[in-house]
Amino acid sequence: MPVKWEIRDPMLILTVDGDYRADDLVRALVEAMGAPTFRPGLFVLGDGRHSKASISAADTDWRVEWLASLPKMGFASRYAVVVNHEAHRFGLARMISTRLETRGVDLGIFRRVDEAMEWLTGHEAGS
Repeated sequence: MPVKWEIRDPMLILTVDGDYRADDLVRALVEAMGAPTFRPGLFVLGDGRHSKASISAADTDWRVEWLASLPKMGFASRYAVVVNHEAHRFGLARMISTRLETRGVDLGIFRRVDEAMEWLTGHEAGS
């Protein structure tokens, strides 16, 4: 599976590996929402360090709309994404973040999972 999910309260972690599609993200989210450990208000952390997906302008538009819709599905309006060291992926994430700001959604961009978790929860991961 190119997208795996894990609920680690207070967050849902979506981990992508290799090439994946939008419907892979949706499938993982729907599965997670059906889990007995799901609860409203979870933060979403996207771990894209191993992503090889090509992201077009249309993909960027879809991601903005999808992320902006998550609060209506019961998620918090604060998300984090962890990107690999490819400069264009960081740039795409910044573009998405800027567009989400106008929709009332806060997207933090990180290179390390522990930093993303700390930012989401407002304290150090593991403490």
